[in-house]
Amino acid sequence: MIIRPPQALTALARFQPMAPGDLLLTGTPGGTALKAPAKAVEKLAALLPPATRWKLFFAREARNPRYLHDGDVIAATIASADGRLNLGTQHNTVIGKTP
Repeated sequence: MIIRPPQALTALARFQPMAPGDLLLTGTPGGTALKAPAKAVEKLAALLPPATRWKLFFAREARNPRYLHDGDVIAATIASADGRLNLGTQHNTVIGKTP
């Protein structure tokens, strides 16, 4: 993981309201989002304020045609590999940022 869960939640809470019961998807299948930048880029980015780094990251992601868009539906299934536990599938629609 590039960012551990506690740090990811803290960073997300700075610009995204969260409520009990919200589903937070913090990972994506390969190719749908950018991969970690090269070490040299990471070191340069570390000199920037966190808000600027996030802004640059999301601006870069917005140019990726496979990144999530307003209206996309995400299906999240929670089940064990052996099928003994199956909590079902939850469908979530991506809602874009309002102006």
